Amino acid sequence: MKSFFLISLESLENQARQKPLKLKEVFEIIGERSHLVFILVLSLPFMQPIPLPGLSTVFGIMMIIVAIYNYLRKPVFLPVRYKDKTLSQPLLLNILRVAEKIWQFLEKFIRVRGSIFFKNQFFR
Repeated sequence: MKSFFLISLESLENQARQKPLKLKEVFEIIGERSHLVFILVLSLPFMQPIPLPGLSTVFGIMMIIVAIYNYLRKPVFLPVRYKDKTLSQPLLLNILRVAEKIWQFLEKFIRVRGSIFFKNQFFR
């Protein structure tokens, strides 16, 4: 059984093969959980061994705002100048291939826990 993330990556890859995508289209294809992908991207600078001073406050506030948007089920907020940015087709396809390989590796160690608590729609 494929995870939501892998299914999203595959559908995004299929769309990216057909034509170059704009940033807003990427978030539309990912759908409801695009907030979580956005938070993941915002957390990437903190995965390096040397901390970058000053970034944690700015990125933390941005993550909180994105989490609130997720809770309120609002679409991802993107500034107007970034919504229509076209992503390079080869670059996007390479990123998606690498992300898919990394996620397949991580899925061996990550599994759903406490699913009994998440059967109710209250928790999503």
